This record gives sequence, C-alpha cells and structure tokens, in this order.
Amino acid sequence: MKVEIITTGTELLLGEILNTNVQYLSRKLNSIGFDVLYHTTVGDNPERMQQVLEQAMERADIIITSGGLGPTRGDITKEMVMEVCHTESYLDLDTWGRIDEYFRRKGICQPSENNEKQAYVPIGAEVLQNDVGTAPGLWLEYNGKFFILLPGPPAELMDVCEKQLWPRLLQRFTDHGVIMSRTLHLLHMQQLFLRHIRIAHDTAQQIFAAAGNVSHQAACQTTAAGFGKGNRLALSAWSISLWR
Repeated sequence: MKVEIITTGTELLLGEILNTNVQYLSRKLNSIGFDVLYHTTVGDNPERMQQVLEQAMERADIIITSGGLGPTRGDITKEMVMEVCHTESYLDLDTWGRIDEYFRRKGICQPSENNEKQAYVPIGAEVLQNDVGTAPGLWLEYNGKFFILLPGPPAELMDVCEKQLWPRLLQRFTDHGVIMSRTLHLLHMQQLFLRHIRIAHDTAQQIFAAAGNVSHQAACQTTAAGFGKGNRLALSAWSISLWR
C-alpha cells in the first residue's frame, strides 16, 4: 500500500518546531510493511491544503494527516478532508462526552464552546480515541482511498497510533509483508566507491554523506515468513562483505 504523510501547520513551514511526527510515522509504517512514498507539509491555508489532498488521492492509497484537528479557526484539516470526500459531519456525543471528561480530570469545569468543533465527526468516519488530549483521530474511506487524520501534538499522535491505528492497520491489511533495511556508517570512504556495490535486483539502495562519514543503506520488502530467512541473510552477508 502506497502511503503519503501530510503534516499541516504554518509553524512547520516557518521552522518554528521540529517535525518529529513524520519521522515517527515513517519509521513505524515502513517497519510493518507500508510503503511511505511521499512527505508533504502544508500551511493552514484552505486552497493549498485542498490541492495537497487531491494530489495525494491521485498517487497514494493511504493518506495520513497530522495536525489541524484542534479547536481554533486555523485548524482546518478535518474540514478540508470532508471537502475532498464530499461528506458532512455530525456531533458525536460519545466524543463530546470524552472531551468533557478530559477537562474534568484536568480540574476544568467544562470545555469551551470551541472544543465542540472537535466532537464533530465526518459521516462514515470511525473515531480513533485519544486518551491524552481532546482531538480524536479519524479513519475515513472514500473511493477506495483511506484517510487517517491524527492530532498534531506528538504525545497525542503516538497515543492514538499505538492504541488505535497500528492494530487497525494490521488487521485491515494482512498481506503487505515487511520492509527490512540496514545502514552501514563508513569512515574515510568516498561515495564514488560505494556506488559500485550491488546486492540484488529487488533491493533498494541509497548512499548519503555526512560530516566525516558515508552511509550506505539497503532495503528490501518481503513476506513475514521470509523475514527470518533469505532476505535477512542477504542483508547480513552484504554488511559482512563490506567490512572485509
């Protein structure tokens, strides 16, 4: 399954905060066999966000968004996904009750009127419960595409993913295999030398340089049954041969 991750927020484009969500999502998705092919960051602008979502629908099977589910006027991700999916929303009383309970646990008498916005769920969507914040995640299928909307704060995003999203993805998509990779960090070696190394025709390789060292990464996709067999041995043999 081809995946595109869309992170939203003008603060990301301004470089005000580090985008750790995309790193966490990419690592986990690849480790369980989903092909993350695109990363896109877009600001809180309705027109540009709609363009990004429509582009993602053309090139990915699963579109995962991060951010834009808060109570403010600038939080527009859910509304823009509803726009491209041609659906409306309704007030989900269970979600509203969980938001109210969250504020009571925090010692706040009741949520503000703005928080009611977070309890609206697109028609046809499933709620991914958020136990550490007020914005629930959402799972929405439309025309064979899967939209997964996640909250922006990293602690909330990881809570929703670990408890809700990863089990659901593995249950929904059972025949996707796993992606294995190995990276070697080599000192005093030029990139030109590493470009001649070949492993197998079905193994993706890349070379990247940093200060004082060069890294060579190899990755391949296999089934769960093959995880402990040929592919693992091939990557291990490759790493040993480089060091000889």
